[in-house]
Amino acid sequence: MPRPFFNRSNQTDTNWKEKKSDVNLQHISFHPQARLRQNRSSAYVELCTGLDTGEKVLSEAKMSEILAGVDQEFADVEKQSLPIGIVSACYLGHPFEVHTLDLREEIIMHYKVSEPLPGGLERARTLALHPSYAFVEVYPDCLRVVDKEGEVSVIQDQS
Repeated sequence: MPRPFFNRSNQTDTNWKEKKSDVNLQHISFHPQARLRQNRSSAYVELCTGLDTGEKVLSEAKMSEILAGVDQEFADVEKQSLPIGIVSACYLGHPFEVHTLDLREEIIMHYKVSEPLPGGLERARTLALHPSYAFVEVYPDCLRVVDKEGEVSVIQDQS
């Protein structure tokens, strides 16, 4: 005898609303890679594009503000999944080309044309200079380029 395609019984699940409300999305943990592909907030983009303050050395208070902003953006991401640094174009003028926010050492440095960037950040230089991108987040296994609207593109390392 063929089975019915639809359940035509008059019984309905009256508990569906209760079952649906049992799901609390705040406690669902996202895979770090999926979370890091999400768009960045406008506050974070503004923070990362505002690293050129006209000063070669930032005050300790400004550095604390920047680190707090990064922590806030990635509050739901495990520490080992965070970027190791951020690279973006420098607008201090010649001879400076790019600046970095090294999150391991908690320091911002400005680099001159052809001056090598430390600790794996060099691979982001060319992308950071591209006018379509606001900045580049550097991870051990990939680069994430972020545009001015906060959209993220992932570039996997070829190694």
